Amino acid sequence: MKKSWTMCLVVVWAATMPGCGRTDPRVGYTNRSLFDESIKSVEVRIFSTKEFRRGLEFELTEALVKRIEADTPYKVLKGPQADTVLEGQLVTVPQAVLADLYGSDLPAEKQQRLAVNFTWKDRRSGQILAKGSNLRVVAEYAPPVGETFFTGQQELMDEMARKIVGRMREPW
Repeated sequence: MKKSWTMCLVVVWAATMPGCGRTDPRVGYTNRSLFDESIKSVEVRIFSTKEFRRGLEFELTEALVKRIEADTPYKVLKGPQADTVLEGQLVTVPQAVLADLYGSDLPAEKQQRLAVNFTWKDRRSGQILAKGSNLRVVAEYAPPVGETFFTGQQELMDEMARKIVGRMREPW
């Protein structure tokens, strides 16, 4: 009985291991990183904006730097010593009231949206590694429970940074 159990484990192991060592993530399981291992560093330039509200471009850039450092193997550097450059533009940042408090004109729930264009370029070869046009995220917040415009704005910037870093992964 014990010998057949051991044999069963060996067969299962032998059947699953060939797929685990592949280097192309589009072909099955892999133990390789989802990020390009030839890239070591990224320069994150401050995003431009045509929006009236200033400071949003700095918040998005800061959120991107934190997200890249936390979720990727890349180091964020300034200047020409970085292997790649990430830059972009805030396109729109509209805000809307979703619901009013019952019996008043005060907002119960608000929504902020953010749309950006970005380009991630390899400084060494000039190749565009990732590009996003009109990339959008949405954040909602409720003023009656103490959430403010800045609560929604922070969530918006964090979500956009997460989305852009997701685009920095290799395709599968």
